[in-house]
Amino acid sequence: MNPVFDADGIGVRRLAPSVPTAGIRDAEDLPELVAFARFDDGRVGLDELRAAVDARVERWLAEEESWAA
Repeated sequence: MNPVFDADGIGVRRLAPSVPTAGIRDAEDLPELVAFARFDDGRVGLDELRAAVDARVERWLAEEESWAA
């Protein structure tokens, strides 16, 4: 099956005008997006953001290695 949809017609729906909303394609990217949001909001520092991104890079590299094997 090859589902087709109109990407221009399907947008992110806000819960309310005051609620920041972001659309993501892959749910596995959610932890990094949350880390960026928390950093942007000032709730975590650069070290925590780097740790979150580094963890994602490590997972990605491990996935790539498993595909290459």
